[in-house]
Amino acid sequence: MEGVVIVLGVVVFMLLIFLGLPILFCFLSGTLVVVFLLGRSLDFIPGIAFFAANSSVLVTVALFIFGGYVMNQAGVADPLMRLAYTLVGRLRGGLAAVCVVTALLFAALTGSGLASIAATGPIMIPRMEKYGYDRRYSTAVICASGFLGYLIPPSIPVLIYCFIAQQSIAALFLATVIPGIILAIAYLIVNYFTCGKWMHPVPQAEEAGKGASEYFKELGQRTLSATPALGCPLVVLGGIYGGIFTPNEAASVGVIYSALVGVIVYRGLKLRSAWQALLDTVSALGMLSPLVFFAVIFTRTLVQEGAGQVVTTFAMSITDNPYILLLIIIILLLILGMFIENISIMLVVTPLLMPLLKTMGFNLIHMGSMFVLAMGIALTTPPFADALFLGARIGNVPFHSLVRPLLPFLLFAAIPLLFLVAYVPILSLWLPTLVMGEQIVFGIK
Repeated sequence: MEGVVIVLGVVVFMLLIFLGLPILFCFLSGTLVVVFLLGRSLDFIPGIAFFAANSSVLVTVALFIFGGYVMNQAGVADPLMRLAYTLVGRLRGGLAAVCVVTALLFAALTGSGLASIAATGPIMIPRMEKYGYDRRYSTAVICASGFLGYLIPPSIPVLIYCFIAQQSIAALFLATVIPGIILAIAYLIVNYFTCGKWMHPVPQAEEAGKGASEYFKELGQRTLSATPALGCPLVVLGGIYGGIFTPNEAASVGVIYSALVGVIVYRGLKLRSAWQALLDTVSALGMLSPLVFFAVIFTRTLVQEGAGQVVTTFAMSITDNPYILLLIIIILLLILGMFIENISIMLVVTPLLMPLLKTMGFNLIHMGSMFVLAMGIALTTPPFADALFLGARIGNVPFHSLVRPLLPFLLFAAIPLLFLVAYVPILSLWLPTLVMGEQIVFGIK
């Protein structure tokens, strides 16, 4: 009986999502279906909601979000883009490559893919159009590059996963670094071979004739200009791994550092822009916090009624081969990512799969890096793709027109990397092992 009711609750949840109801009502409806059909009391809900709210991880999320918005308002995007242009701007498809490298650098400041798109899109899209890039391609590259904000620490999805799975934030921050760098390189390669279809024969580099001495002089100047911004992740992450700060304290230090850099160095952070950063943070938390509360209530209800064991038993009845189970999980995450907001997927799927992952002996840090990668892909996979919705608005192009130029980045870079990280765990576990001694475990114990 419990198994049937659990399935019914999940079906109601999914059906309401496809009908377009707000996600909070979907979580609440699924919870009520399970509770009432099984005759359970609602007394447990306040306790679970308090547990979800009384979490230091959510405070860390709030502080990192605030620090990212402060950096965004401080005007750090311009020096980062200038540095990126010096590094890769003279390559074939150089301005698109600049978007990728800028996103890689900006990711270390914000922890959010959408923040990177919002900061770089309005600057880079008109510039790329001026030098002959199709506006649809420019927007698609920026949307794809926003994914890097999930992989380079500090990362908001990493914090959410660690909150649910009770794993080390510091370890998972390290676990996504190498996949993030690999993805950026893969994007540069894809851009090199595909940009010709989306470019007109217009010169794109007004500084193309410089000699070596002038180049290195310019590189030094632009590196120096960008150093104060790049110092933020060094201070935050260095404090965490040096044992000076907890992640919570490091987030607070990051906010203070960002504010000082914005006021003293770049002078873009004024009273009005600081207030705007605070409003943006409150708005983001106003959407995220209720989502976390209702999702935790829904998933805790399912777990208490044995949903995790049901999932484990069902999966093991199909196969006990860990490689096939990984394939099933990846396909499930990719399909859900096409229709559901990515944080919601992580909040629901992670606790339901946790018993299966533990039974199979998977390293949960390795699984976290795979989940975060899948959630980044969900950010850009239509028909429900937050990055494309934002990019279409910033680039002033139709949503559907972004799909074709985006596909090579998904098919030849992001999705292959997801499988690579899933089946070659050392890519995500080598760095945590080196720095923190996290044990590499893959397959059945």
